[in-house]
This record gives sequence, C-alpha cells and structure tokens, in this order.
Amino acid sequence: MKYLQFTTYYERALNQFYDKFALKINSTRDILRLIENEFIESHRWPYYLNNKKFEIKNIIVNSFYFQKLWAKENSINFDRDWKFKVAFKQIEKYKPDIIFMTSESFFSFEALKYIKQEFKFVKNIILWQGILNNKLQYLKKFHYIDKIFTSSHDIRNQLKDEVACSQIHYAFDHKILKAVDTNLPKKNLAFIGSIYLERQLHGERAEYLNYLIRNMEFNNLNIYSNVNDYNYMSYAKNFLFKLLKLTDYRDFNLMKELNFYREMNYISRVSLAENLFGINQFKKLNKYLIVINKHINGLNFPANIRLFEGPGVGCCLVTDFFDGLKDLFDIDNEIITFKNKDDLLEKVNYLQKYPEKAIEIGKKSQQRILKMHTYEKRVLEFEEMITSGI
Repeated sequence: MKYLQFTTYYERALNQFYDKFALKINSTRDILRLIENEFIESHRWPYYLNNKKFEIKNIIVNSFYFQKLWAKENSINFDRDWKFKVAFKQIEKYKPDIIFMTSESFFSFEALKYIKQEFKFVKNIILWQGILNNKLQYLKKFHYIDKIFTSSHDIRNQLKDEVACSQIHYAFDHKILKAVDTNLPKKNLAFIGSIYLERQLHGERAEYLNYLIRNMEFNNLNIYSNVNDYNYMSYAKNFLFKLLKLTDYRDFNLMKELNFYREMNYISRVSLAENLFGINQFKKLNKYLIVINKHINGLNFPANIRLFEGPGVGCCLVTDFFDGLKDLFDIDNEIITFKNKDDLLEKVNYLQKYPEKAIEIGKKSQQRILKMHTYEKRVLEFEEMITSGI
C-alpha cells in the first residue's frame, strides 16, 4: 500500500534547518536524511510505519528549497506557481493509496477539490486538524477529504457530524534520548512555546505567564518564545485589524485587548530567546527540572504535544488540568496539574522548594512515556486508522 505524507513545518524551523545544513544539501534525499535527525516534525509517522506493509514517501510540501530540488530531480518546470503544481506532480508520480496532510493550513479548498476529482486512485485523503478558529470556514474543505485526524477531543466533538473524524494523541520519539545528554543535572523552571498575537488563542497563556513572573517566590522562570517578534506597531496593527473585523471577533473587549498587549510586551522584555524547534528545543528542555504547559484557550480536553515532549526527556511537567489527563498519566504522581493562576503559582513554588519531588515526578513521567506513548506504540493505532475503509 502506498502512503504519501505532505509534511509542513514552521517557516522559522525550516530557515534554521537550511542555515545549518545548506552546504551538505545536494538532493531531496539529503534533506530527508538530515531532517530526520533534527526532530522538527510533529508527525514522525514515515519513520515508524511498517515498511513491509507501506511504500512510504514523505514530502516537505511547504519548503521552496525541497520542492525546487524535487522538481529538478524529476525534470519538472518550477515557477512562481510551484506551491500546488509540484504537489500535484508528486501525487501523479507516486500514485498513493493514502495521502496524509499534516496541516490544515497548506492546501486550499480548490487544491483539495482538484486532488479529489483528478486522482481517483487515492483511496483516503486524510487531513490533520490542529486548530479550529471558525468551523464554517473549513466545511468546504471537508467535502473533498475522507477523514480528519486530530489530537483534540474538542475538535472531534465539533466536527464529528460534518466529517469522519478520529482522535489520536501525539507521541514521543525515544531516539531523541540518544541526541541529548540524559545525565545532565536538571534545574530551574522554563516555558518553551509559541504565544501568538491572538487573545482568543493564547490570551490565557500570556496571562498565566505574567502572573508567574510577577509573583513567583523564586525569580527563575526562563521563557523561550516568539514574543520578541512583536512590538508596539504590531499591537497597533492587530488592534486596528480586529476593530475592522468585529464580526470575526465577537468576544472583542477593549480593556482585555489592551491588557493582553501589555502582557505580551512584558513577556518580551523578560524572554530569553526566540522559540526553539526540533533538537534545539529538546536539548533546552533537557536542562530544566520543571516545564510549564498551558493549552490554548477554551479547550475541555488535553491535546497538545508538550504533554509528551517535556516528560519524554524527564522534566516535571506542570500543566493545566483536564479530566482526560488521567487517561494519559497518573495525576500528582507522574504529572502536576493546576486549575487556576493561584494553583499554578503554589505548585511551582512548592516544586522549587522541594526539587527532589520534581525529580521523582520527572522520572516517573518519563517511564510512562517510554512505556505507553512512543511512536512504536502509537503507530499501530495510526496504521489501523489510515487503512480503515480501504
């Protein structure tokens, strides 16, 4: 069975990768070989699918450099309209039974329609849905795909009446442990992750981090994020944009919006560096005793990838409480949860006073990850899901 994965990466992660390896890249095979060991993808299925059952192709579909090299290798004209044209040629060449798209953001409605109508040999077109801002804007897309996969039970509940939608959690790649110094002593407290200039998405994340920064007993919260990308002009443009699109921002509140900008600005002043990706992120996580995780606004169930990344390298993870966490971890024994800002502050202060407790929790959570939440375990579920109905 032929499996084609269209993988997308953050643009900054791609730029960091090419800056690091530009002199070593002469072919798409070079890129795929090097990128596997950088651990920058959230969907590492191509490395773990059973290659006796699947003929596997992985395409970095949003990479100008990868697609240009692929076009050259396959004697295909590459021009300014390469974005979908090259992807269509790849489908035509590989004739996959299954196409798995790792992001809802790359392929347009028109592109999905074309794939569905022109490539009848494709039996399952599967789209990963990581976020859902406005359900209606995706409904047209869903008409031309066969399945939605998501890590979010919230998204599954929203979409299950519109499209076949299945939930599968992220996983941890144990090979990361060979690339970091597992004997390195861990200390202090960190947050590593994005905080976008969108209060509806990350407003609570910014609020909680600000509360910690201003009230912690020990002033040692290290933040690695993208907040330094924003400045006063960014805030002004964002504010004006929302004013002009109030129908899309129904929870717009003047005071809350201004306070959000103040919080973002303050975080940018204390942030140590930009957001980290791949092996650079794991090497940084590996240094910290305690890692803070806060999901996006409005979720009712656990969903994000940090639940597996931090514990995977032995960190004590402190994350927002959801009932569904008990299906993944032994709460208070393998993971620490908080229900509000004061609860977060109290638990962070306690763990820093008693680091031996944090060390114990980090070890237990890592044991859980390596026993239950690795790609070797999760890929069996993934294989069954992608082949269902074929």
